[in-house]
Amino acid sequence: MSDRKNKPSASGFHRLVRCPGSWAAEAGLPSVETEQSISGTKIHASLAGQDVQLDPDEETCRDMCSDIFAKLCETYCHGERRLFVEQRMWWRDSVSAQVDAVAYNGTTALVVDYKTGRGEVDDAQDNYQLAVQALCVYEEIGPENIIVAVIQPWASPQFTVAQYDADAIAAAEVLVKETLLEIEKPDAPRVAGVDQCKYCKARATCPAAINEVKSMAMTPFRAGMVIDPKYMSKLLEDCKLASSIIHEIRSHAKEMLDRGIEIPGWKLSKGQERRNITDITKIFERCVDLGVKEEEFVGLTDIGLGDLEKLIRKVTGKKGKELAETINTVMDGCVEKKATEKSLEKV
Repeated sequence: MSDRKNKPSASGFHRLVRCPGSWAAEAGLPSVETEQSISGTKIHASLAGQDVQLDPDEETCRDMCSDIFAKLCETYCHGERRLFVEQRMWWRDSVSAQVDAVAYNGTTALVVDYKTGRGEVDDAQDNYQLAVQALCVYEEIGPENIIVAVIQPWASPQFTVAQYDADAIAAAEVLVKETLLEIEKPDAPRVAGVDQCKYCKARATCPAAINEVKSMAMTPFRAGMVIDPKYMSKLLEDCKLASSIIHEIRSHAKEMLDRGIEIPGWKLSKGQERRNITDITKIFERCVDLGVKEEEFVGLTDIGLGDLEKLIRKVTGKKGKELAETINTVMDGCVEKKATEKSLEKV
């Protein structure tokens, strides 16, 4: 059992508010890691003081998060302060929040949530996750004032803030109580939508989400139609939802086929092998040794392996096995082979 005790947490609370049935639907389903989520985890770990290997973009994001947090601390938490980092806090043992960082000077608590991606997020004023975090911080620390902030370095603005006074805390408590009652109902409704479906673990098999996609597919549309701008805005939101669900369904199908589960009429095709250059400088030096002129090499508009092989054949005049051996010598240790992702194919 995780430290969440199988109870709702702040990070997914926006989904529970918008779709109470998602709580039961997601129960027992594993989380799926993506490149973005893995990167975010690494940055959060580094911000918490762990020794983590980051790439240059991740280092930049971490440093910007740290700088913005420091400035917010100076603005809202003057003087000596305690710091809580990556700590799970609870409200009445019913809902928890894993806070990224909390600065507390004895009267004011600054609660920050780092968002390391580039997608849109709710600002601090309208953020259900931060509402739950503020409630949990109030329960465990008891500050007189609470300031919540979303820090998202790649967005504009890079941060937003909101204040939680006694009235806001009371409103958050009502929201949490009502939502917890709703999700425990046997007939808790499932409500499809872009925000709640985006990261839902059950979206690939959710009847509400699938029906939303079917409904959109039945929407009459043709080029040249005169469409009300507000309706077009809705259609575009529906497109985001449909794309998200379709992607999840296809991923789920690939996983089933990969485990040997037969899906009538479908099979999993092997990914194609792709070759990528990893050391262009060494390849350039080896090509010059063969007689390739610098301007010929630089003149390649897109330095790909196919173009390089043609250039080597042209300069050396070699063919067949001899050409293949020369190309292998030039590319040795400078090219990596990767298979593309397997794809679904109709039988």
